[in-house]
Amino acid sequence: MVLSYFALSFGFASFPILNRWDRPGDFSYGIYLYAFPIQQTLWYLLDGRISASEMIVSSLVLSIAAGVGSWHLVEKHALKLKPRRRIKVGGARPAVGLVIDGGEVPP
Repeated sequence: MVLSYFALSFGFASFPILNRWDRPGDFSYGIYLYAFPIQQTLWYLLDGRISASEMIVSSLVLSIAAGVGSWHLVEKHALKLKPRRRIKVGGARPAVGLVIDGGEVPP
């Protein structure tokens, strides 16, 4: 119970140094995307003669490099093509008629 409290407190806390963590870019998706193919390629090229610790270190380094490259060469530029969300000013109206006291209010 106490461990859960501390884990949640840490997760919701704000640390100034961590607020700038993603300033260089968000490499997490690229690391996730390329990690498995890199691991499989290493296993194939080394014919299975690689220890678990060597696999972890080498695939981590190569995956981070691929994630950083993917961010700077693909993802950052693709996000510029994404339309910005428009903020609606004023109250939102329901998409369908709203029934109040038995009478219908048109949309």
